Amino acid sequence: MVAEYQKRQIVGELPTGTNTLGSVKITDGTETASINTSNQLETANTPQAYSGRTFKYEDTSFVTGESPITLDVNADLGRNSRDGYIICDGGGNLLIEFSDNGTNYGSQHTLKSGEVISLTGLDIDKIKITWVTDSAYRILVV
Repeated sequence: MVAEYQKRQIVGELPTGTNTLGSVKITDGTETASINTSNQLETANTPQAYSGRTFKYEDTSFVTGESPITLDVNADLGRNSRDGYIICDGGGNLLIEFSDNGTNYGSQHTLKSGEVISLTGLDIDKIKITWVTDSAYRILVV
């Protein structure tokens, strides 16, 4: 097995008017970390753990007669989802919409065959799936 590594330059800057290590901001251009006044490294993308259960939705043959379908995530989890994924397993496309309050939805997002939408960091009360062409999907919400 050959491991590949990407070389990145990490740049540290002292904000104007400071000269202590406790105020250093470090970035590689994609993520940011800082050193707090106790000289501990803090990152912006710290993984989160959520209490509670998971719930899955799956349809191996999503066809026009089933569309649109609204999945009530809040009712199934007992709270809004904060993480998870949607996978388009079928040969066709789907339109996906998210609601954080169960009433108002954002824009439709096209999910093509083989694509995955990450739900990490989203506040989801309901998910609406609209048929475009015959397809299939799997959804996990946390």
